[in-house]
Amino acid sequence: MDGYLNSSLEEKTIYDIYRACRLCGAGAGYKMPIMQNVVHLDSSEKQLQSIQDRLNQPHLKVFQDCVTRWNSTFYMFERFSKIKDALSLYMNDNEIDSVLPEEWKMIESFIQLLGPFEEATRELSSSSALISSVIPIIQMLEKKVDDYLTRSQEFDPIRQAVMTLKNELSTKFSSLGENNLFTIATYLDPRYKHKFFTPVTEEKIKDDILKMII
Repeated sequence: MDGYLNSSLEEKTIYDIYRACRLCGAGAGYKMPIMQNVVHLDSSEKQLQSIQDRLNQPHLKVFQDCVTRWNSTFYMFERFSKIKDALSLYMNDNEIDSVLPEEWKMIESFIQLLGPFEEATRELSSSSALISSVIPIIQMLEKKVDDYLTRSQEFDPIRQAVMTLKNELSTKFSSLGENNLFTIATYLDPRYKHKFFTPVTEEKIKDDILKMII
């Protein structure tokens, strides 16, 4: 799942959000990561904790992402959102370029959109994952993306990235419904049965099962 999600994260708008979160002004036009400023300096971490104490918030660190794992970027944005108030004060106190209000909204949209993908990644990567769950999960993700596009406006800043995600999701799993291994497993799972298949596909699955038995 990392492949097509990483591609979508390369969309310019998403990259701009990413850059807004990671980069900060450090004087003389020099740019340095917020992560480096907060995570790797004990004094910075203590300062952030002090701000969280003033706000009666738990001590939560910023999350360092890994460029090769899309979900680590999701976790970074999620943590930024959780410590938004404390982090905004920290950036202000240290003359770091602030994340703008519209950028915070974009981050929230990003979290809302990719939350189901993070859950799906964890479920399909677990040791107890079942092949029968693949088709239901993929169809659920496709519906989430379609729902987002239906609700969003044309000027939605991450709409293009969502459309790219939809196209790659469709391309990556377009032949999944034709794979007997997945369709039969899903059909025989009492949790799903025929819920995710058209009548025509269901009849084909039944025929395939009979051929396996005979």
